[in-house]
Amino acid sequence: MTTLKNLIEKLPYSGEYVLAIVVSAKSSSFRKSGELYAMDENGRTFGKFEGAFGEFLLKNLKRALFSGESFLERFIEFRADAGKHGATCGERTEVFFMYQGEGPKVHIFGAGNITPLLLKVFEVAGLNCTVIDDDEVFLSKIKGARTYKVDYNKMEGFPEIKPIDFCVIVTRGHIRDLEALKVCFEKKPRYIGMIGSEKKNTELKERFILEGFGEEDWEKIRTPIGLDIGAKSPGEIAVAIAAEIISERRKNVEKKGV
Repeated sequence: MTTLKNLIEKLPYSGEYVLAIVVSAKSSSFRKSGELYAMDENGRTFGKFEGAFGEFLLKNLKRALFSGESFLERFIEFRADAGKHGATCGERTEVFFMYQGEGPKVHIFGAGNITPLLLKVFEVAGLNCTVIDDDEVFLSKIKGARTYKVDYNKMEGFPEIKPIDFCVIVTRGHIRDLEALKVCFEKKPRYIGMIGSEKKNTELKERFILEGFGEEDWEKIRTPIGLDIGAKSPGEIAVAIAAEIISERRKNVEKKGV
């Protein structure tokens, strides 16, 4: 049986990973409480993955890695299915999937007036944020998030953006929306949302297409950003944006895990 010591030695010191721990096993299960399995952020697996139980492990390890959350799941195999691989009885095994890492982040492009409001709502929701801008004066006013002074012309200074992350584009005066979109499409986060009116978005879409992107790329952008709750004030808009990201996060957990 794989030991915790052996796993820890193989797993990344500073990266993300998920441990799968068998906490209970009933009936004819060949598994024992305390058995360990793991997956690192690159998809490498540790432990023996076989049959339906192996598929169950892989599905939920990916789910935990994608969501950045820990959870308990039960593997159930009925007698008829168990007989196909020689077992005489079914199986009920509970496994705790323990995520280790920072979890998904929200990367906010723009340090304008709405950004502090977004940070307050995301803090309550338990989401870590970064704020990205090319003007140090505006970044200096940001509290409660790590800031990044970037150079859009050289495409330098940006934080690491992972596939599990969310990108929110609210650049000041919309002057860097196109550049922010180019960064997002290069990094490929799970969600790209952008604030803006229909008129502004029509103009931006033309420039976006001229940059070599396609109609299908534009359709990936959530714009206007936020759930349609009739938001008018900056505070209401911040709540609507956060609500859409929370909804997307939960929806994708189910999509990836089931």
